[in-house]
Amino acid sequence: MNMIKYFSIFLLIYCLTTQFLFSSDYDSIALEECINLALNNNPYLKVHRGYEEYQNLVIKHRKGNFFPSVETSYGIINSSFYRSDIISSRLDFNYDIMNVTNALNVKSAKKQLQYRKYNTKYYEQHVKLSTTQAFYDAYRIQEMIPLFIAEKNEYTMLLTFAESNNLSEYDRIFIGIEIKELEKQIENLKNDYSRSICYLKNVIGNSEIKIGTLNSNTIFNPISTKLEGAIWDYVERRSDVQAALVLKSNAEVNVKIAYSSLFPRINLGVSSSYYKSLKASEYYTGNEDIRANLYLQIFAGFRRKQEIEIAKNDIKIQENSLEDVRQRAIYEIQNAYQMLNRIENEYLINESVIVDAKKKFDMSVNRYKKGIGNLIEVRDALYKCYESRINQLELLIFYRTSCAYFNWTIGEI
Repeated sequence: MNMIKYFSIFLLIYCLTTQFLFSSDYDSIALEECINLALNNNPYLKVHRGYEEYQNLVIKHRKGNFFPSVETSYGIINSSFYRSDIISSRLDFNYDIMNVTNALNVKSAKKQLQYRKYNTKYYEQHVKLSTTQAFYDAYRIQEMIPLFIAEKNEYTMLLTFAESNNLSEYDRIFIGIEIKELEKQIENLKNDYSRSICYLKNVIGNSEIKIGTLNSNTIFNPISTKLEGAIWDYVERRSDVQAALVLKSNAEVNVKIAYSSLFPRINLGVSSSYYKSLKASEYYTGNEDIRANLYLQIFAGFRRKQEIEIAKNDIKIQENSLEDVRQRAIYEIQNAYQMLNRIENEYLINESVIVDAKKKFDMSVNRYKKGIGNLIEVRDALYKCYESRINQLELLIFYRTSCAYFNWTIGEI
């Protein structure tokens, strides 16, 4: 009985522990957690990591040409000379002492691996950017809902005041319409939030994960990076530029591979042969030979010349592609930096707008309660008050996603 009791307790503890360790439910989740999940689960990123593993196998495969080859063969020969069927067996050993093409093929495969690594890094940074954008898009909607609810509550308090002070039916209907409009907008925002969470899950690469609230803050932290004089440094460190440089270098290796057919190939061979008649011990013989062969291609139907021209043309293509990537990188960096400066200025200006709009709203409410003002004045002031707060939230989110985009453009996300 004690064994059963202890086993039951162990099983319960194990189940609770595994549920805690491997649970995919998040009551509250921060951006860093979302990025880590995306880096581990995003299927598109897994594809590019798979390309790296594939290229490692290609390198091992091409290095196999540096090793000797050993072959054996068996057969039956019908010989009219010996008037008998003869069993033949042969063992061949071949080794290329000099083969320039093999070495260059390995070098090319290593260049391809470098390219795959830079490409994977590029997509890792892209996944980080996409996750950041998806996270803050959902976070923006999440934070907008309380603002609309607060605006609705302001109207509710006005409606209570209007009813308790027996104000006109027009005022009560007017306020009621505004409340219903806000309720409709709140419901739409909730639906938008659900869709944005679905998209965030898609970027993360796990549609089964359960996400509660998104954890962040509304503190504005201006970026400290200065662009002046450093743009080329930022361009050259980008992973897509590095990948384009590797492709250009690999194209140069391919030209050498095309020329390598002009070089001779020296092969060392050892063979051992054995023949025996099927008629018992009537005849048998065996021989061994060692040979060194020099292979030199004299003519290949002008194919060699065309291969060299193709390889040289590929260098020009890769040079133009590299320049295109560099120019695009410069534009993206400059555009992102200018956008950051513009949003930062708008955010600072909007802070004073929020203060002024709140004062104006308080004044309009006091005027309305004293019978001096009217509801249209209150509505306009209330709308301006919450519009400025919503604009501030959207500017903050836009600034954060723009910061992420800028960091992505300089390869530091």
